[in-house]
Parts: sequence; structure tokens; C-alpha cells
Amino acid sequence: MNRTWIARRRDGADNTGQTDTGAGRPIVALRLVTLLACGGALVARPAAAQTASPQVVTEHMMTALQQATDSTAASIIEAHLRVYLLKTATPAVSLLVERGNRELSASQAGEAITDFSSAIDLQPELAELYRLRALARFQGNDYAGAVRDLEQAVHTEPRDFVAFDDLSHMAEQHGDAKGAYTAWKKLLELDPKTEGGDARLDELRRKAYGQPT
Repeated sequence: MNRTWIARRRDGADNTGQTDTGAGRPIVALRLVTLLACGGALVARPAAAQTASPQVVTEHMMTALQQATDSTAASIIEAHLRVYLLKTATPAVSLLVERGNRELSASQAGEAITDFSSAIDLQPELAELYRLRALARFQGNDYAGAVRDLEQAVHTEPRDFVAFDDLSHMAEQHGDAKGAYTAWKKLLELDPKTEGGDARLDELRRKAYGQPT
């Protein structure tokens, strides 16, 4: 089973290659923080970066993602949001996530599931933890378990666009074209300018419902 997108989803690397090596550590790239798409140009508001809580920053970036005017703006905001989804993790949870990601990279799905489950026990309010465990479950050929975790992720954070992305790809690889289409359509409500978004929606629509007459 092809799971090539999992590697892009299991850690928090932004477009510059910088990675969050601990959810509580500052990242220079995130001094931009509130990236707003205005007429195709990105406007950085660094003052907020120094004082805003991770929750406030995430809220601003989620709004900015929905308002992005092109795929370049969207891709930058997406990258920073992926990092910020775990910014409120405790040090213990961050260590478990780091270890789980290493195990996922090594195709040790069972060990990764154990570590992500331990992280969830410590901070069940973090939607990203369910999404990470979903990747491990899918790697371990537990599609139903992966779907349940992604459903919990979007229940915890309804605007978790990455979870809808993962759900769409998992459903497609599992042969559920209609499920893949539905999840991708939801992603586009949250991230309308994601790169290749409309083309993928058209492709999934054809797979699910055939060519329009």
C-alpha cells in the first residue's frame, strides 16, 4: 500500500526546512506568526509574535488560511500551522511525539501507536496527537482505527485541515473514492487555496461519481 504522503505529515517541518524539535521551543521562522493574505501578498505582523499565546496565533493563522488569495500564501501558512498544532504540548508529550515520529519513520507502527497513545493520555485535548496516531494505525494496516482517530482529531479541532487531508488520502488508498472526495471537499472549505486543491477535487469527483453527463 502506497503511503508516500505519511512522511510529509509525521513531523513539523516548514517550507524552509526548519523543524520544531520540541513543542515548547521557540522557532525563528515563526516570528512572522500572523501571516495574512492580502491581495496576493503576505503581510507579516511580528509584534503579535512576541506576545500572543500559541492558541491565539493558531486562531489567526486558521483565519488567514481561509482568506488566502493564492496557493503561495496558503502553503506558507499551512507550513507554520503544522508546527503550531503542537506548540502547547508539555515537555513529556513532546518527547513522546519525537519518539513516536522516529518509530513511524522506521516503520515501527506498534511502538509509535503506544507512544502516541501515552501522549494522548497526558493531553487528550491536543487534536494533533490523534492525527499522528492515525498515521501509525494506517501504517499498521488498521484503516478503521486510523479513521476513528482522524474523526476524533476533527471533533477536537474542527478546523484541522491536515486531518482532512490525511483522511482523504487514506480513503483513496483504501478504495473509498466517495470518502476521499468528501474529506477533500471539507479540506477546501478550510484551505481553499491549497496547491492543486481544485484539480484533486475534480479527480476525486470523477473517481467517485464518474464523468458528468
